[in-house]
Amino acid sequence: MTGMFAPRPRQLLIVAAVLCSARAALAAAPPPGELLRLNPGLPEILDREWLARLDLFTGEVGLVSVRFELAPWGAVLARLELEDPDRGPRVIVRNLTSERWQAMQARAAAIMAGETPPPLSPEREPLPAGEDPLAAVRSWPETPPPPAALPAGQLVARGIAPLGGHWLALVDAGARVNLSGYNQFFTPMAQIGLAFGYSVSSRLVPFLGFHAGFGDMRSDFEDAFGDGRANAFGFTLDTLVRLPVSERHSLYVEGGGGYFIRSLYWGGLFVDPRTGTVSEGRVLEQQNFGWNLRAGWLVARDHPRRPRFIDVGVGLQTSRADPWIFWTDEPATFEATGRDTWILLTVRFWDGL
Repeated sequence: MTGMFAPRPRQLLIVAAVLCSARAALAAAPPPGELLRLNPGLPEILDREWLARLDLFTGEVGLVSVRFELAPWGAVLARLELEDPDRGPRVIVRNLTSERWQAMQARAAAIMAGETPPPLSPEREPLPAGEDPLAAVRSWPETPPPPAALPAGQLVARGIAPLGGHWLALVDAGARVNLSGYNQFFTPMAQIGLAFGYSVSSRLVPFLGFHAGFGDMRSDFEDAFGDGRANAFGFTLDTLVRLPVSERHSLYVEGGGGYFIRSLYWGGLFVDPRTGTVSEGRVLEQQNFGWNLRAGWLVARDHPRRPRFIDVGVGLQTSRADPWIFWTDEPATFEATGRDTWILLTVRFWDGL
């Protein structure tokens, strides 16, 4: 070719250099991200011994170590370091699908617990040339990851973190109703609570909790003895046993005991029904040890690192109580003896710490 469009040697060298630079840039792995643990009992970086025990990435020749990272766009990446006899040291970073990440977590949890692990399905083949990498990212550098401009949350690893081996915080809200003779004094109450626990295993969680209920006195009781309000408090130590029915859903039963407080409070003038003494305000309180039971439905929520759950449960709380006897001139008597028993319906939100 001749004329003004014929390439010169210097131009060819520049073009070649640019192409080589672009190729090198495309072959470079993305920078490391936040490290994730496949299981709380495993190190952040898995060496040859752990990889052989877990039977992960067996198809890679010369595999030295693997670590898992949280990608900027929300996915989970596996960074594989290899000492390839033919190609020398190199790094492969694979984007794991949520199903693959969950399967690897389940396998690791079973092996750590001494159980027979579920088999891993074969890995998917690399994407055909020209296919959109955003549709199904597999690995890098075999298939490029999404661009940095990808909107947050478009590709998020929607894995469920295993429950075992985590500190947990539980927050609850709901209602409680008195079922015993003491319901002559207490209206239904709103309740809130907070608890902290440690998941000994994926099925056993002991925790220490506190709850507070806020309500009113019965209207006929207030008509006779003045306006006031009612409260209930409790400090409990419980153990939850989880019974999985699917990947996300579980039944559970829970039992324990604690120290329970119930009180009636008058802020204005109060006339003692026995002595007739008039006083400015009055608090009448019960404080006793007791026990409680609970059962419900537990649903796992997505998070790549921390176990998160929401549960709906029905509980029963009972404790010994001192007699309460109030009477008026009508005559009208408000009396309760024996045990003080409540039924509770609450929703709890779990989060790993």
